[in-house]
Amino acid sequence: MKTDTPETDAWEAYCDECYYHMWRLRRKTEKGWYDGFHIHTGEEAKGLCETLNKLERELNEARETIATMEIRHAAVMLHTQSIVDEANQFRDQRDRLAEALRYIIGDSVTFLRNTAIEKADEALQSLTPKP
Repeated sequence: MKTDTPETDAWEAYCDECYYHMWRLRRKTEKGWYDGFHIHTGEEAKGLCETLNKLERELNEARETIATMEIRHAAVMLHTQSIVDEANQFRDQRDRLAEALRYIIGDSVTFLRNTAIEKADEALQSLTPKP
């Protein structure tokens, strides 16, 4: 004799006539002689069966929630990694531009220094009397 629980439930309770008409509570997948345990009254067995099935459903819901959260976490990690990769690309680009500017500035300073020295030499030569 089974309880009125839906087929999706993992636990069952029935009157075990072979064991002094005690009520047996076990998982539906367990069919061995030592699986489950016996209870004196049907009311206690049915109540415990309902409680265990409810806990089993809550556990399955929690597992599904965890699986969903793991999927979301993986998606966030992928998105975060793509942002980090993009930031690294921008940093590398910035570093290349900074190096190019340093090179340009260095050449400009050298050019300006050489031009200034030439102009200063010309000015000095114009001030000195020619023999």
